[in-house]
Amino acid sequence: MQSGLPLQTTHLSVAAGDKLLIEDISISARPGEITAIAGPNGAGKSTLLKALAGDLEAASGAILLDGRPLSAYRPRDLARLRAVLPQQTLLTFAFTVEEVVAMGRHPHHGAATGDHASNQAAIEQAMQTTETTPLAQRTYPTLSGGEQSRANLARVLAQETPVLLLDEPTAALDIRHQHLVLDIARELADAGATVVAVLHDLNLAAVYADQLILLDWGRVAASGPPREVLTAERLRSVFACPVAIVSHPVHDCPLVIPLGHGAVAERSRT
Repeated sequence: MQSGLPLQTTHLSVAAGDKLLIEDISISARPGEITAIAGPNGAGKSTLLKALAGDLEAASGAILLDGRPLSAYRPRDLARLRAVLPQQTLLTFAFTVEEVVAMGRHPHHGAATGDHASNQAAIEQAMQTTETTPLAQRTYPTLSGGEQSRANLARVLAQETPVLLLDEPTAALDIRHQHLVLDIARELADAGATVVAVLHDLNLAAVYADQLILLDWGRVAASGPPREVLTAERLRSVFACPVAIVSHPVHDCPLVIPLGHGAVAERSRT
């Protein structure tokens, strides 16, 4: 895998019709780090990730990959630089898991990294890393939700890009596989990759993220190391849910404990 590339936005806004989905967001995702994006439902997390991937146009502001606007990259070149794990992947044809993972090699066809031996090695390594090798000849529609999620991650890993954009990579996974996936992300970041992940679980974000971007109402409510972002007052305000923050018993990070809904304030998301 190539060394990571910086990915940043400056005063980025994205709209759907006349409604702003995210507004005036300036962030930086750095090589060698996991940047987690968190926030309530509808806060703009997936919208921001899609914009970072180049799948949504900016209404205003800019998105820069390695100092160049995303629009300056040809689609094939961009696909060699960033891989995207969407929140949902719909595959109705009976592709095998190995064929799904092999789709990640498509941007490399015709390149020096796209010879048969390189492709096969990348596919096998990705399946081994995600523990999907035993599923290689299973057809995708027959897999459980968690197995499909790991097969999709294997496709992303097989793409071998310096930037990875992951939208809820732990969704549908059991506890063990949630940590497997984020351990993979941690190893990639430690090797120099730029990793951006949307995470609903604040405690997973606290353990694994170097930088946490907390969104609310399409804006950045706070950003920085998890210990600075995850405060009881801020989370109560953003999530309308009382929480307690204690020290994690194992890791040097905060542990978020929800206190129930008795004191939840009404929030109108209009």
